Amino acid sequence: MEDDAVEWAETQEVEVGGAFPGLAEAALGALGELAENCGSAFLPYLEPSLAAILDLTQFPQCEVRGAAYEALGSLCCCGREPQTDPSPLHQGALQALLGGVRKDPEVGGALGAVGGVGRILQPPGHAHKDWLEPIGRALCDVIAGEIACLRSRGDDEDETSQRAELRETASDWLPELGVAMAREGVAGTGGGVAFPPRLFRRILPALLAALADPAHPGARSWAAAVIGQLGHALGREATPFLPDLGPAFRLAVGDADDEVRANAFYAIGRIGEAVGHAHQEGAWPGAELCCHALRAGGEGPGRVRDNAVGALVRQQGAPCQQVLPLVLGALPLSADLSEEEPVLRFLLGAGPEPLRPLLPELLRGLGPALALQRLQPDLSQSLLALLRQLSGADPQRFRVGVASLDPAHAAILGGMLDDVIGGQ
Repeated sequence: MEDDAVEWAETQEVEVGGAFPGLAEAALGALGELAENCGSAFLPYLEPSLAAILDLTQFPQCEVRGAAYEALGSLCCCGREPQTDPSPLHQGALQALLGGVRKDPEVGGALGAVGGVGRILQPPGHAHKDWLEPIGRALCDVIAGEIACLRSRGDDEDETSQRAELRETASDWLPELGVAMAREGVAGTGGGVAFPPRLFRRILPALLAALADPAHPGARSWAAAVIGQLGHALGREATPFLPDLGPAFRLAVGDADDEVRANAFYAIGRIGEAVGHAHQEGAWPGAELCCHALRAGGEGPGRVRDNAVGALVRQQGAPCQQVLPLVLGALPLSADLSEEEPVLRFLLGAGPEPLRPLLPELLRGLGPALALQRLQPDLSQSLLALLRQLSGADPQRFRVGVASLDPAHAAILGGMLDDVIGGQ
């Protein structure tokens, strides 16, 4: 008896529900791939597959439930085009999937359900027009914490990380959802609006709370980025939200965390670009905050400053004479080169006359990007034409600017300017 007791005390691997959980997950993944890739050929198997998957959404382990929800997302796509009405089976799969988002008691299960929603939204997009609103409400409920697994607060570090991952995954699909809504002509979208204001209003309190969360810089950074993405998608419909967003970003740009400040300026730029001249109504401090960051004693080289200068050139209506010295003082960009093209196109749009007194600073800012040939050909040629024009108009300032460049960059730039440098 003692020997038997020792044997049974060892960890045993047992079957649950007729299959090992790992095998069940693998089978569900394979079934989802078949449903997505076989198209209409899989339709005869849709009903029995749905029944089997629905059983597994009740499995004790959340990993299996999550895999089942992801497979449901694949079944929603199976054998149908977005413009065709979904069958009762497709509707049943969607309802079960959205039920999993809202009602699964564990984050792991809900995360799988959000992944299933993503399978419907991912290109080429299989969501019927009538599905988009309920999908949007479910994703917004995740961000707002209005789902079963997020209503109870836990202090466990792993659980906190999972909760953050769940919200981030849901927010990742919102821009794709907005594009689909605009494409299908869903109410509240179109005419430059690629995300419905009613859904943004639904999640804004949760995003603002996360942006002000003193304990979690990751949550603050995430919230700033999401507000920027969706604020840009709102277009001019972002204007009514400016009185709430302005004070929040006044605080965010002073955050102690670099990533939070960088994403705050990213958001300021995208929102300013979206609302256009509406920010002049006084509710939006975008240009003011960017100018403050770029003045002496503000942000040093790095992504925060790069995003601040990118944000500044997107604030329409800011005085050019005030903005140009700050923009040129922040060049060349050092960390986020995605901001380089809009910044340089802004300088082109300023024209030669305002830039002539700042020619040395212009050369110092443009030289590395031109010499390293990292710009689009049309942009590079336009900037070289501008420099040629300015070099003829003010040779002395031109020579001062060239002298400030790295010698290798100066030599390359000289060749690109048809030996303008050597001819001065």
